[in-house]
Amino acid sequence: MADLRIFSYLPNPRVWKATIAARFCAVDVEIRGASGRELRDWLWDYDARPLAEHERQSLSSLARTGWHLADFYQPCGLCVQQQVSRASFAPSYSTP
Repeated sequence: MADLRIFSYLPNPRVWKATIAARFCAVDVEIRGASGRELRDWLWDYDARPLAEHERQSLSSLARTGWHLADFYQPCGLCVQQQVSRASFAPSYSTP
């Protein structure tokens, strides 16, 4: 088993840099990836792999693309207050 597993789109220059550094440090690296268009059919997990057609259909109710700020951010009263105060000081870019 590899010491480090990298899952990424390929080709990716950052991945190649990581493999060079791993060789200097005697770290075994496993690279898993594909082109950007092919990655949409992959299971994005610790054990990343292409999904079979029947797996894709059974997991389609969980599938989504992109992200929304609400997924990562739960506003509290103070945070909403700060957003309003920032908006009131936003510069105006109207043309004369």
